[in-house]
Amino acid sequence: MVGAATAVANGLVSAGGCKANEGGTTAAATLAEVPNDGVNTFAAALQGCVRSGEICLTHCMALFVAGDASLGPCAKTVREMISVCRTSLTLALADSSHLPTAAKLCIEVCSDCAVECEKHAKMHAICAECAAECRKTIAAARPVAAA
Repeated sequence: MVGAATAVANGLVSAGGCKANEGGTTAAATLAEVPNDGVNTFAAALQGCVRSGEICLTHCMALFVAGDASLGPCAKTVREMISVCRTSLTLALADSSHLPTAAKLCIEVCSDCAVECEKHAKMHAICAECAAECRKTIAAARPVAAA
């Protein structure tokens, strides 16, 4: 957990790319380059889940505008998943002692989201991708939740 927290504290991890550290050198800003442990794996999965969830939610909204409300339950679970995953990501990068509790909630919410998205996966590739990202996040959350 210390690797991710140290990287954040040093300004190395950002959403957009690279950042120069105090010495003027540039450091890569990806979780993959922070020493790998269960927390970093979980954090990377959370990022993917939030990204695919945002895409899925945008897809649902476009269908709503077109008069198709069939993905209403999907939109609801995706919205919840995005919120929980964002919060869990913040806790992971903050090296929070509450991360195991958040990981347990993440498993539950991502499971609900994956089940709902899988109902639409054959008709909407975006739903299939969101479900797959949720399943990856669940797998990455298990060891963190057990800590």
